[in-house]
Amino acid sequence: MSSWRNVVPLGAVALGAFLCAGAPALGSDVLVNVSWQFYQGGLAQHDQQTFLDAQDKYDNVPFNEVTRTVGGATFTSTAAITSSSLLEPEKLVFTSVISLNVQATTATGLPQGRAEAFAGLSIYHATFEVTAAQIYNGTQVLQGDDGSFGDGSVLFPGTYSFFYFRPFALDANVVAHSGESLDDAHERTYRFEFRPVPGPAAAAMLPLAGLAAARRNRRH
Repeated sequence: MSSWRNVVPLGAVALGAFLCAGAPALGSDVLVNVSWQFYQGGLAQHDQQTFLDAQDKYDNVPFNEVTRTVGGATFTSTAAITSSSLLEPEKLVFTSVISLNVQATTATGLPQGRAEAFAGLSIYHATFEVTAAQIYNGTQVLQGDDGSFGDGSVLFPGTYSFFYFRPFALDANVVAHSGESLDDAHERTYRFEFRPVPGPAAAAMLPLAGLAAARRNRRH
């Protein structure tokens, strides 16, 4: 099992509970389950008869590298995800940063030589189990049993998820011909913020706020 999974495993864990033991109630109000898939590969071609290629999908691997070299052509594709949960003043933040990097090099004097490399994020799926009412902030729209929930929505206890799906994404992609050495990089960040609903008076208004938010989200 990878070191990242030991910190934030794929099973449900308490966001921020391991980072701030001083406020376990807030940290235990939201549980997260994350899964993802990378799509990576490329081509290293010395001439029309001599080449190596690769393309595959990699599930729930925090870091993966694919590289091939044949003659004067080489390519490398790397993909990585780093996720963390932080308990900041009055809010809980879960962040995933996806980094994709590719390099391709073809030596000079290879008229039929070519190197290609690509890397993409095919799937990112985050599920949040809310056990006490929260105010959600984030650019990603969450899906729940009662509809869609965007920035500023009140989340009642239940399960909410965000799902990104592009099966053959080429977020980073390069092609190098004879005498070229090229690279490309792409970074994507997903950030989800949760704040407990404040005070008894505000809690009494939750049904109205939730109804208004649900109606607003359905219109969008």
